[in-house]
Amino acid sequence: MENERVLNSMLGFTRVFRLLVKHRKPIVGHNCFMDLMLMYDKFYRPLPVKYSQFKEDISRLFPFVFDTKSMSASMRKSYKETGLFENTTLSRLYAAFQRRFDLYQPAIIHGQEGSKYREAEALHEAGYDAFMTGSVFLRIAHLKAVVHLSFAEAQPLPFSHLFSIISPDMGRLNLIRASVNDINLLGSDSKSLRPEWLLVRSRKRSQPLKPMQLAGLFSAFGSVDIRPRSRQEALLAVGNWGCVRDILSSLSKHPHITVRKYNMWKHSPVVRSLLWTSACVSGGLCVWIVWSASSRKSS
Repeated sequence: MENERVLNSMLGFTRVFRLLVKHRKPIVGHNCFMDLMLMYDKFYRPLPVKYSQFKEDISRLFPFVFDTKSMSASMRKSYKETGLFENTTLSRLYAAFQRRFDLYQPAIIHGQEGSKYREAEALHEAGYDAFMTGSVFLRIAHLKAVVHLSFAEAQPLPFSHLFSIISPDMGRLNLIRASVNDINLLGSDSKSLRPEWLLVRSRKRSQPLKPMQLAGLFSAFGSVDIRPRSRQEALLAVGNWGCVRDILSSLSKHPHITVRKYNMWKHSPVVRSLLWTSACVSGGLCVWIVWSASSRKSS
């Protein structure tokens, strides 16, 4: 008995991980791609070299994975007028649903051990974040289930029905700062809908770009990533096309920098070097052919 107790204490969260795998419980997270990677690496085996292997293993270990970040992002356009999904951070989503009433919405009641959460928020505390994630998950599922029902048709819905409604969202994980919006654990990933890079250049060679100043300038337009390429150039990654339009419009006459859409053929030093090399080789080959032809005629 003592040996078993010691072994269990040493296993720690591994016991929880094994139970989740054994009983095939649904996994619900918010922006949980990194969490799944951490669980895989620490409680299953080292992360594989191949992305496809990771997807195959995770979908086998956890066949029912839901990401409320991905679910809410996919609904933003349909509910644009209401502003419900305007901000998809977990705390903002939870607060937005708290202000909203839907007929026969799920009743979410704290257990005895979570009674402190009835009185006050505890953002970023694991238990409270898990509570908010579960709440948002149920409210999204209920919203999808009743959106096309009339008042007369609305009724309390069992979880089995909600689960069938949200099955298309299963296995889709949100990705931040990536070329694609999400990954699909159960199939092929969607094509990227995110804009290409923007190229930022200093108008004067005597005025090099300063990353901290650029970060301050572009932060007003939303979440951006900046990668300096030289003293006079930087690449800018943005999350959506609206942000691109705002940046290009607002900074078109900026006194110190220019911003334009990045074009690999025009702006990549590697591609330009290859094109110039190809042009030189082709030109030299043409000269050699002409010279050879002239030499044969002369002889």
